[in-house]
Amino acid sequence: MNRLLRVFLFVSFIVSSSTIRSQENNPLLVSHIEWSSDGTHILVALQEGGFYTIDPFTRTFLLALPSTVTGVITDAALQPSGDLVATVDGGYTLNIWNSRNGTLVRSLNDIPVAYRVDWSPNGQYIFTGNTNIMYVRNTTGDPLFPISYGAEDIPNVAFNPSGEMLLLSFSAKIEVWDVISQQMLARNIVAGLRPSIEWSADQTRILAANINNTREGTFYNIVVINPMTGERLRVYSGFLNQLTSAQWSPDETQILATSVDGTVYLIDADSGTITPIFTTDAPILSADWSPYGGQIAIGAPLSSEMVQAIDSNEPNFAELPVQIVVPDVSLERFQTIAESCGADQLVGEIITDAALSTVIAQLESATADQIPPACAADLIAIAEALNNTQ
Repeated sequence: MNRLLRVFLFVSFIVSSSTIRSQENNPLLVSHIEWSSDGTHILVALQEGGFYTIDPFTRTFLLALPSTVTGVITDAALQPSGDLVATVDGGYTLNIWNSRNGTLVRSLNDIPVAYRVDWSPNGQYIFTGNTNIMYVRNTTGDPLFPISYGAEDIPNVAFNPSGEMLLLSFSAKIEVWDVISQQMLARNIVAGLRPSIEWSADQTRILAANINNTREGTFYNIVVINPMTGERLRVYSGFLNQLTSAQWSPDETQILATSVDGTVYLIDADSGTITPIFTTDAPILSADWSPYGGQIAIGAPLSSEMVQAIDSNEPNFAELPVQIVVPDVSLERFQTIAESCGADQLVGEIITDAALSTVIAQLESATADQIPPACAADLIAIAEALNNTQ
C-alpha cells in the first residue's frame, strides 16, 4: 500500500471512530473550515457529518445541516461566490449543496474514494481527488474532461488563483494541468507526502505541508516549491508532529499551520520564526485566514471536554468546535491591513492620537464606501485585542 494512501486511511480511521468517541466525551473533528471571500460567513464541515455556515460577527448559525442529512464529510469547499458547498465522504459520493437554504443540488455517487475537493477561484470548475479516472467538472458536477492516471494514490488538489491551472500532488510527484487546453503542462518528481497545498498569488510557487520519511527519521516541514520545475525554494523546519495544513496570509508575509497534536503555528515567511499561537488536546485538521488576514478561524474546541455532539434539532453555536482568534496582536499588523484596503487615512492619525476605543468607534461607523466591511472587521478585532492588552 502506498504511503499517501495510508495517510488518507489514517484520516478515514479518525472519521470512522469519531462517532464512537463522541459518546465518550471526545471532541468532534473539523475536516474543513473556510472563510468566505467577502468575510460574511464561515463554512465548518465535521468529519463525522454535518456542515454549518456561521456569521463571524454575531457568532450565530446561518445554516445548520446535521450529519443525518450530509453523512460523513472528509473534505468540503465553498464556491467563491458563496452560493454552493461541495462535500465528499471518502467513499464514492460528491454532493453539491445550496449554501443558503441547504438543499441538495446534485449528488454523484460513482467517484471511487473521493477524499479531496476544490472549487476553482472563478467558480467555474470543481475537482475531486480520488482513485481511477478523475474529472474536471462544471458547477453542477457534470464531467468536462478526464484526467487519467495509474491509481498509485489519491492526489491532493488545488486550482491556481486564475482558475486556469490545476495542481495534483501525489506521493512522489506533482502535475500541473491547464484546464482550458485540457493538457498537462508539467510533471516533476517531488518526494514527500503533502497533506495540504496552496498556490501563491503570483501563481509561480506552491506552499505545502510536507512529510519526509528518510533513513534518519521522519521530518515535518513546510516547503515552497516551483510547480513547473519541482525545485524546493524554501523549507521551514522545526515542527514536532505531522502538519495537516499550511496557508499563506493574504499578503503572504505569514504562514498559518495546523498539526495533529492540536497546535496552531504562525510562521514569519521571511525570517522563518515559528510561534505557537493556539493549542488544544484534539487534532486540528483545518484553519483559515479572514479575507484581510487579521483573524483566523480554527476548527477545534478549546478542550476535548467542551464539545461532545451538536444537537441537530436546536444547534447551539457554543457546541461548534470553532475558535476565532487574532493571531498577531500588534500595531504593525493593524497598520499593514489598513494600508492594504485603503483605510490608512481613515485610521492613520487617530491610532496614535486617540484611545483605541475611539478607533473602534470610528471603524464601526465607517460605511462600505469608506472601507470594505471585511477589512473593518479585521481592524476592529485587532484593535479590540490591543485594547485588552493595555
